[in-house]
This record gives sequence, C-alpha cells and structure tokens, in this order.
Amino acid sequence: MIIARAQIDKVEGWVTLRFPYDLSTIALLKTIPGSKWFPGAKAWQIPLDAYASLFKTNPHVRCEEILSTERRAPIPDVIAKRLRPYQIEGADFLISRGGALCTLEQRCGKTPLSIAAATALLSKGIASRVIVTYPASVGGEWQRQLKEWANVDLFMLEGESDLADQYSPTQLAALRDTPFLFVGCHYEILSARVRDLHDLMGARSRGLHEIVRGHDFIVIGDELHRAKNPRAALVHALHSLRRARGGVAIVKTEGGDIEIPSGNCIAGWGLTGTPMRNWPRDLRMIFEFAVPGSTGSKSKWDTIYCAGHVDERGFWTDKGKSNEDKLSARLAALSFRLTRADVAPWLPKTERIVIEIKLESKDQKKYDRLERAYAPALVAALKGDDPSVEQRSALQDLAKLLASAKIPKAVDRVLEHADRNIKILVFSHFHETLARFDTLFRECANVKSNSIAYYYAPGSMPPPKRAMEIAAWKAAPTPAVLAVNTLASGVGIDLSDAEVALFLEPEWVPADLRQAEDRLQDVHLGKRTSGVVLEFLLAKDTIDGAMISVLLSKILASQQIVGNDVESRALSETLRSSGAADVTRLSIDTTDKASVFAAITSIRDKWLGVDTPTSRETERALIAADFETHWDPEVSSYSTEAP
Repeated sequence: MIIARAQIDKVEGWVTLRFPYDLSTIALLKTIPGSKWFPGAKAWQIPLDAYASLFKTNPHVRCEEILSTERRAPIPDVIAKRLRPYQIEGADFLISRGGALCTLEQRCGKTPLSIAAATALLSKGIASRVIVTYPASVGGEWQRQLKEWANVDLFMLEGESDLADQYSPTQLAALRDTPFLFVGCHYEILSARVRDLHDLMGARSRGLHEIVRGHDFIVIGDELHRAKNPRAALVHALHSLRRARGGVAIVKTEGGDIEIPSGNCIAGWGLTGTPMRNWPRDLRMIFEFAVPGSTGSKSKWDTIYCAGHVDERGFWTDKGKSNEDKLSARLAALSFRLTRADVAPWLPKTERIVIEIKLESKDQKKYDRLERAYAPALVAALKGDDPSVEQRSALQDLAKLLASAKIPKAVDRVLEHADRNIKILVFSHFHETLARFDTLFRECANVKSNSIAYYYAPGSMPPPKRAMEIAAWKAAPTPAVLAVNTLASGVGIDLSDAEVALFLEPEWVPADLRQAEDRLQDVHLGKRTSGVVLEFLLAKDTIDGAMISVLLSKILASQQIVGNDVESRALSETLRSSGAADVTRLSIDTTDKASVFAAITSIRDKWLGVDTPTSRETERALIAADFETHWDPEVSSYSTEAP
C-alpha cells in the first residue's frame, strides 16, 4: 500500500499529492483528465472532485490529509430563516468552495440558495461584487428574487453599447464605488459586454493616475448548460471572468486578444438542473467553469469520458460515452444535488398522462402523403455524417403537420380543464404550431366572450413584452390559459400558477422537456397544495414514436451519469408505457443526430419495407433499390463505400 500526503484546497478546488514513486499510482493519475505533474515541487496536482471520487477511494493508496482549506461565512439571518433545510446545506456547500455546481432539480430553489451564499460572502467582506449571467428570458426573475430575498437591486446590462455611452463619468464612478454591487448580463450579449464587466469588477480611478486594488467578485452562471460549446463567444467571455485573478484579464475578441484591468474572481458557481443535456461532452465546459483547468486537454477528456476516437474516415468523434461511473462520481463530488424524492416533503406530486391521438382520416392521408414524398430524400441522409438543412426541414414539416392535426383535440382538452376553473399552460416546440393553436383557440366562443382569459407569449415575442404577457396571465382570475414555446419559457420562469400543462409535441432533448415541466413546481411561493398534471399529446405510427424512442435513450444516458432522479424516471416510465415508442431501439447507442436519424429510420421502415402495400409499385421498387444499394442491414447503418 502507498501512503500519499494530500494537501487539500477547497477554495481553489485542487489537491496536491506527494507519495513514494510507484508506477501503478502514477498510471492511475495519468488516467484522470486535469491531473498535472510539477517536477520542481515533485508533486502531483489533481482536481478536488477527482480526488474525492476516484483517488481517495483507491484501495492501493492511503491518503493522509495534512491540510484542509475552505471558506466559512454565516448566511444572514433574514435570509436563512426563510430557506428550507436542504437550501441552507447547499448554500454552505457553495460558500466553502471557490468552484462548485448546484444541480438541484428544476424548481427546487437554486436561485434563493445561491443568493444566500453570495450575500454570506458579501456580508463577511470576502467579496464586494457579484456577476450573474443567465438566459435573457430569466433576467426579470433574477431581478425579482434578489429584491425579495436580499432587498438589493440588480444592475442589468442591456444592449451592446459601452457603459461610457450610457452613463456620465460621475454616474460610473458612483456605480464603481457601490459597496455591494450585483450586475446581471444575459448570455446573448455577454461577449459584447465582457469588457464592461471586467471594468466594473476591476480597477477604480481616483483622480487621473492613482489606481487602487481591484474588487473581489463572484460569478454565478445560471442555466449553465447553455454555456457548453467551447467554441461559442459567450463561453470565452464567461470563462475570462471566471479566470480573472487580478491585474489584467485576457479577453478574446474578433480583433484578437485584449488585456483589460481586472478584479479577482474568488468563486464561480454554476446553477443547472440539467447539467448534461445530451452526452458527456456537454459537461466539459461546465467542469471548466467550476474549476478552471480541471478537465485537461479536450482530446484526453474525449478519450476517457466520450469514447473519443478517430473514425474510419479519419475524423475525430466525441459523440459517445465511456467510464460513466467515474464521470458520475466526479460530477457528484463537484455538485450539490438532491433529487425530487429528497425534497418531496416540500413539493406536491406530479402526475403525467399520455393522450393518444388518432388522426382524422383526411389528416392521416395528408400526413402519409407528405411522409412518403420525403422518404427517398430523407433516407439518403443515413449515408452522410450529418443530416442536411433540407432533411431537417423535412422532418420539421412532418412534425408541424402532425401537431396541426392534434390542435383541435388540444383545444378541446384545454376547454375541458377550463371548466374546472384553473390555470392552464400549453407548450409547443415550433412557433408555427403555437401560432396555429393561437388562431384556433381564439375562435372558441368561451374565449370570445371573455369567460376564459387567454394569453399568448411565443418565443418570437420580444422578452419584455413576453414577460408582461406572462405577468398578466398570473394576475388574471381563473380560468386562464397561457400558450408558450417550450424553449423560450422553459428556464428560470415561475409558471407555478398553472395546475395543468399540455405538450403539443415531444421535445428532442430531455433537458428541455424537464425544464419546461418543472416551471410548474412550487417551492417557496405556497400557491398550490395539489400536484400538477402534465399531459402529452402523442400519435402512434408517426414520427412521434421515433422522437420518444430517442428521448428515452437520452434520459437513460443522463441517469447513468447525472443520477437516477424520480421525475426523469417517472417521465421515462410514462412515455415507455404509452406504447407510442419502439423500445427495441433503446439498446442502440445514438449520437446527437439520433433524433433526426430515428425519425428517418421510422419513415424508411414504413414506406420501404417489403410488406408495405402501395399502388405505385414501380416507384416503391426504385426507392427500395436505392435503399438496398447503400444500406448494410448487418450493421444497421449506411456503408461508407461509394455505390
């Protein structure tokens, strides 16, 4: 057995290891993305999450922890007395670490938890500034909750113009001298406003030449799964804030790297109920935000956790999963996470119902004609690396046609719920589908007579106007209906006034569906004692089944790494038991293009199968011949050889 000395630094998120030379221990460390060897110090350094989850539990190594550094700061009583016990535990977890994730499920109170942690560090004098980044749609919610919980205002950056163009020197000086400043910036403009953020968190001028020390600040990344693409400008901007260590910060711009006077980032906390939206590659930048440098090189991360490899065409691919148990352990060590079951005493139970739709004869014929017409072009996508824009558009046309056929049933269902004198939500993925629902629902006699209050807040509506429409729906007497897009209103917005939500079509990403579901959950507001009802309109023998099959596959992958939470399991069981999905496909590993290709496969099986009846045998034979030329049934994929 090897005895290792471990110097733990919870604030920075690293562990320094010293131990007698041992090949097996070194080999273990080399398998950990983010591990580093420092020849001068003759020591290894590994991320704290890897130490806690992988190294410390190794039976061949005994660790002597010689120093443990962490922050401690009390949560102000005025906030602490209103928090749930698990939120106090989570706030203490964030306070103690310089980099951490809060991955409570949606609508379990991540925002008040992070506000409590931030105010604790501010009141202790450990920090004087807080930067909150978020999707544009939730800025108003942060503004409201900061006022409600901490009685502070959120200084929100809007547009892309410089601060100097919006405020006078006197106003800017007063802003910089504010003792405790909360600054909000949404992701859509973050890359354009990062210079202003560094300026506000950085050096202050007294007179023309005297520069005082920069501010210590906290960065909170809300809905952090939005910042998962390492090539995105918003990710570069967010990480430049996170890596600020006083002096100057290097900011990447279109004109090249620039140096900006910077403060010192003393903590980076990521909030997300769905850290892994699809596959393990989505987690890398989330880990990097929490503890910069903790993932090592992209190629090593991909190889260890994403089954990364060079494919037969010589291209690197990271669309897979490997060592799920090790990645799950690292994520758990870095995160404060409780499932819906853990906080069940504070949450009413959710009921999910699948409503099977049988299309009318004319609608079914129209759908079948369109699906059959697209079949030859869609099947060609299977021999390519990624589906083309035209092929994706074709599938969207099918989904929109199918949803349009469902809308009369959806209208009837909403009217039935309105008879119970409650508030109702209608979710749709496509703008066109929601617009069609809006047109048909407004024609109802009950809506025309104003006996049902109806509000329409699509994603295409400007955020301020959409927020006003949602607020009006909240304030309206029952019955009241609100129609929204899943993505635009699926994050950071309180929709817990509703008792029922109706989904017109399945989402292609499980995280988006779960985010939308949890907008109805009520933790602190006390609006509801009964559980919410979530209804899914699905049509068998259509691409709905293919979409659900892939949705279930992705839920399974997320459960293996993030955790097997109650709500995701319940969603999976509801969809699986509905019979709308072909569950035989669930054993096949899929990629990010899986949603598209599953639909294509469904169409292929329907229109190009040997038993498919058709009066146009010549056309079917030509399509089948083209299909057989490229398809290899042994490996269930198009061959790479040219026809």
